Amino acid sequence: ELSRMRSVSIVDFVIWYDESLIIKDRGNYRLKNNNSVVLNGIWARDFKEDKSYTAISFCVKYLGLGKYGAMYVLSEFLRSDTPQTAETSHLMKKEAFESRLKDGTYIIGSGIKSIFAYLCTTRQISRSVVRSFIDEGYIYAEVLPKGYNLLFSIYNNDGEIVGFERTGILSNSQNRYKGCVITRQYIGFSYNHTLYPTADKTVIAFESVVDLMSVLTLEEQGKVVFPQDTNIMLISLRGLQEKVLEQFLSPGDTLILCTDNDTAGVKFSQRMKEQYPALTAMNGELGKYHVKDWNELLTSGCCIDEPIAFGDEIYF
Repeated sequence: ELSRMRSVSIVDFVIWYDESLIIKDRGNYRLKNNNSVVLNGIWARDFKEDKSYTAISFCVKYLGLGKYGAMYVLSEFLRSDTPQTAETSHLMKKEAFESRLKDGTYIIGSGIKSIFAYLCTTRQISRSVVRSFIDEGYIYAEVLPKGYNLLFSIYNNDGEIVGFERTGILSNSQNRYKGCVITRQYIGFSYNHTLYPTADKTVIAFESVVDLMSVLTLEEQGKVVFPQDTNIMLISLRGLQEKVLEQFLSPGDTLILCTDNDTAGVKFSQRMKEQYPALTAMNGELGKYHVKDWNELLTSGCCIDEPIAFGDEIYF
C-alpha cells in the first residue's frame, strides 16, 4: 500500500485534492505559491532546494499534512473513481488557432525526418501507415526553437482542422509536453478505416493516436482482425476522456474499447460497461501478452500465433 501511495501521479492527485493549488506554466505544472516546484509524474522537483519528493513527502512538505494525514488522503485518492493522467489540453480561440495554422507555427509533417524516425523506428509503426496518415493530412508538427512537437490533426464534420493531439517526444525544448491543442474542450481524433454507404458503424476507441496506429500496423501484419462489412471508425480518447467518446457514438453503433491494461484503463472499461452493456473491452487481450498498451504489444516482439479478433465479448 505504501508503494502504491509513493507511485501516485502527483499531478493527478493535486488536481483531485485541490486544483487551485497548481498552475500551468510553459508546459509544466507548478505549485501556485512556489514556482520553483515542478510536478512531473510521480515526482515533485523543487529546483530551489535541489530535491525531489514522492507523493507522501510532497503532501507533508507542501500541503501541510502530517505523515499519517498524507497517507489517509492518498489512500482516499487511490479509492476514488478513476485516477488517470491529467489532461494537459490547451484550449484556444478559433481565430488564434487558425492564425497559427497560417503563420507557420503548425506545419504539415511530410518533410520532417524525425517524425518518421520516431513513429517508424521508436514506435515501430509501419511506414505505410505513417505515410497514409501524412498523405491524408493527419500528421503535423509544431515548430519550436529546438525541434518539433508531433501533432495529430483533429477535424470537424466540415473537414476543418479544429485541434491537434500533441506528443512532445520530438523536441528537447522546455515547451515539449504531451497533451492537446484544441478549440473545443471535448473533441478527439478520429480516423475512418473503412467506409460503406449503408453499413452500420463500429467505433474502436484507444487512449492515444499512437496506440491506434499501432493496431493498424498489427492489422497490416495479419495479427489483428477487424469486424467485416461495417464502417470502422478509430478514435483517440485523449487519455480517458469520456466526453470525447460521447462525441462519436450514435444509437445502434458497436463500441470496442481498447484502453490500456492498467488500473485506470481497466476501471474506465468497467465503468463504461455499466453505461454501454454491449461494448467489447479488449484489456484482456493485452493481459494475455503481459503488456500495458497496444504500442507495447507491437514493440514487445510477442509471438501472436492466432490473430486477435476485435469484437469478441470479454466480460469483467
